[in-house]
Amino acid sequence: MNFVLLDSSEVKISSNVEIGEKANNTVYRVAELIRESYGIDKGIEVFIEKRIPLSAGLGGGSSNAATAIRALNRLWSLNMKDEDMHSLASELGSDINFFLYGGTALGEGRGEIVKGIDPIDFDMILLVKPEFGISSSDAYCWLTEYGDSDNWEKLMATKDSINCFNRLESVIRSKYTEIDKIIRYLKENGARQAILSGSGSTVIGFYDDGQKFDNHFNYYREKGFWCCQTKTKRS
Repeated sequence: MNFVLLDSSEVKISSNVEIGEKANNTVYRVAELIRESYGIDKGIEVFIEKRIPLSAGLGGGSSNAATAIRALNRLWSLNMKDEDMHSLASELGSDINFFLYGGTALGEGRGEIVKGIDPIDFDMILLVKPEFGISSSDAYCWLTEYGDSDNWEKLMATKDSINCFNRLESVIRSKYTEIDKIIRYLKENGARQAILSGSGSTVIGFYDDGQKFDNHFNYYREKGFWCCQTKTKRS
């Protein structure tokens, strides 16, 4: 993102893609909340270069919001402490705090209570997203099955992706057959594990076999899906 200080009190948001109403943009909401909370009478112009698809369940908007909090803290010389930034973040979204923290972390509560945990190394991760997105508000409205899961404890103990779990997955798969097909295809054709990413439409595939990874990457890229190769962050 690029930030330009303005003498006026306006907050301007632009992007390389269509991002919808300004008032609904997380970066805009960050700027306005900080201006209100700290009595800032100056404005800011922000250009957002979106590389993560919208409504994909990959935290694109939340990571932008976390970046904006840190950037505006410096640009407006606010001298916020970490706890101040986390307090602001918790007012705007449940996973912005995660991106403020960085690295491998566990989110509790609504996601706003974050603590670091030991890194988990997954070197071959495939992200596959169909052409549509899913809004977080819709996904959580559809969720009817709640309850605790010990999968994260198993994941930390075993470091095995087979224990990765997403409570939203079953309801999303029931409403979007394309997502169900992707998860089934990856699992049935050699992925170690495949799950829904967050509340969006992206599927995450975990791999032990590089050839199977390449086969699946090429298969979905040729079908016109958005695909990305990635890995977990070590620190």
